[in-house]
Amino acid sequence: ERCSTTVPDDTLLGTADIKALYTNLSKDLVFRAMEYWFNLYATQIPILQRFGLQFILDGLDLILDHNYFLFADIYYQQIHGFAMGTKAAVNSANLGLAFLEVKAFEMLPTHYPIDFVNFFIENYFRFLDDVDYSWLEDFDPKPFQRLFNELDPNMRFIFSDLAKECDFLDVHSKVVGYEVELDVFRKPTDSFSFLHYESCHPVHTRNNIALSLAIRIVRIASHNRDARLDELK
Repeated sequence: ERCSTTVPDDTLLGTADIKALYTNLSKDLVFRAMEYWFNLYATQIPILQRFGLQFILDGLDLILDHNYFLFADIYYQQIHGFAMGTKAAVNSANLGLAFLEVKAFEMLPTHYPIDFVNFFIENYFRFLDDVDYSWLEDFDPKPFQRLFNELDPNMRFIFSDLAKECDFLDVHSKVVGYEVELDVFRKPTDSFSFLHYESCHPVHTRNNIALSLAIRIVRIASHNRDARLDELK
């Protein structure tokens, strides 16, 4: 969630997508990230003291070096990155990207004033390989974008154009004056198909569909919540 919906009136919104994140994760990046976060938090997490850094790295080495799959009766070995669906991939990707972000945030003051850097960091959000951030019109985004794409040779951030409104996951954000108005975003291809209430599914399943959709609207929509709830009804 955003820290505040109040922003300067010259705020622009932007998003970024990390290209083929899991298959582009290198062993070197993952190992450096694991060592960084282990040294930072090992004393606060007892289970890390029990297993140790080397045990974690050996396990990741096993996963990355013995990644085989069968296609058309032929066995293949994936020689770079994590396989889609591997349980270790999500945590490794999150820790790897967070490690890169820490390094990027440390370098941003060499390109921008510290007040703007603090504003950017406070309004920078990521969910796995999707990034949402706020910008100010007076500053050139190219040094920031170039910096992020130079963090790791395998990580490619694809940035959208900055604008007064943007779509991020299922949220539509729009800057209106000094406020960021939030609404539910649906893809144009959304068919609005839901489980029929007279199906043979348990009643709690049928009820929870309506409840979860309503909670989603209440959590996201900031200015037209009642209208969205009427649409859902």
